Amino acid sequence: MQLTEETVGLLVQRALVLEPLADKSGCTTRYEDLPGRPLESFVTAGLNVGPIFSQFAAEWLQGRQRTLFHYFTQALKTSKTGGKYVNFGLLEILFPAVAARIECDNPDEVVAKVIELMRQAPQSDVRELVGARKLAWSTSEKREAKLKDLTRIVCAAPNPYAFYEAMGAAEPHGSAAQWVANYQEGLPLLARQFDSLRSQTTGSMLDKIKIAYEEVRKDYPDVRAGILADMSAAAIFLYLSYTKNV
Repeated sequence: MQLTEETVGLLVQRALVLEPLADKSGCTTRYEDLPGRPLESFVTAGLNVGPIFSQFAAEWLQGRQRTLFHYFTQALKTSKTGGKYVNFGLLEILFPAVAARIECDNPDEVVAKVIELMRQAPQSDVRELVGARKLAWSTSEKREAKLKDLTRIVCAAPNPYAFYEAMGAAEPHGSAAQWVANYQEGLPLLARQFDSLRSQTTGSMLDKIKIAYEEVRKDYPDVRAGILADMSAAAIFLYLSYTKNV
């Protein structure tokens, strides 16, 4: 599929709507709303950020921009529904995934391209990652300690990949550590769901998403469902972007 700024925006919207609809264990789905995280919020948030990703894609397609996260905070604000930022992790992986897809026409190489771009991105992207976290944690009771650690990390990290490594060292347990480990291992949570979607030849899109997610969850039972869902959204986007007539 030939990508344009319009198609990128539409594909991101489609991925962010399909992901929460699929019947994935541990997540909000079309069958179950998790407390404080209703399906409506995910769908609305996903639709809201389409134009932002179109603009992001336009800059990359035209070679006017080489940063990854300069729209992260804006997208987070746009996706806020019901007083919560439900799409934080999905947005965090989608920006580099979209940039990697624009740069890479080979689906076998695109996940590696995500990591490459994360290593190449400038220090300004680290500041954007911190700013987005400050916004997302603005309602957290533990935000002061977290923000103190982030201030220290941002001064030393030259690129987003290094920021993740430092963040993982500062918080060796919990979701941050799992997110970092996924990058250090080559994004297997993303790659395997993407590969599963590509390998399935029958079934509806929602069935394919469920199968891909559950396969990976079985092999990574300790990884939080939210992180698997974040990677699912990026895998869906990549799959749709390489598929004709979707």
